[in-house]
Amino acid sequence: MPEFTLETTYRLPVFRQRTYEAETPEAACRLAIEDYDWSDQKEDYESSGETFVTGIWQAADAAYRGSTVSVPRISRRYCSAKRGTSKSCSVC
Repeated sequence: MPEFTLETTYRLPVFRQRTYEAETPEAACRLAIEDYDWSDQKEDYESSGETFVTGIWQAADAAYRGSTVSVPRISRRYCSAKRGTSKSCSVC
């Protein structure tokens, strides 16, 4: 039976909660957006997005090395039933 290597991904919200001292809410927003220190970040697994297939290769352990295969369309109902969840998944 043929083997395929699949790469799947999902979007994971990452957030931080930090206090900024500023004259206005707009200035505080600007400080937060311009703050590149994410050392205290937290992942929000409860709000993660749908699962997507982002690549398929024919052969075992062949990601980015083997022959690529077109990603087939799979119904959302099938994916949800297989995952045992009410969340839908997308296959591009």
